[in-house]
Amino acid sequence: MRLNNIKKTVADVLLNDPWSRNDDFRLIYKVYRNLNYNMNIPFGEMLLGHNDSQMPSFESIRRCRQMLQREAPLIYGANHQTQKLRQRQEEQYLDFTRGEAL
Repeated sequence: MRLNNIKKTVADVLLNDPWSRNDDFRLIYKVYRNLNYNMNIPFGEMLLGHNDSQMPSFESIRRCRQMLQREAPLIYGANHQTQKLRQRQEEQYLDFTRGEAL
């Protein structure tokens, strides 16, 4: 699946479902549902078969959310704690990649 299609779908979900702005699992579920993927299969089968079905990865969806929220702060999640947690995790990850932490 092309990144532009994923980005458009993620944007639609973020605009229409404010709860998805704070919950990546809800966002992923809604994106898959909007793209008409079968959501009635066991989770393990979905994880193992995502390459065969051309499903966008969880990480691609999360990155699109992050990019869209950076570009349009109005679709940022309303949950201040979630925003702070994401910011701390991003800082920890950057420290980790620089070899400065853990």
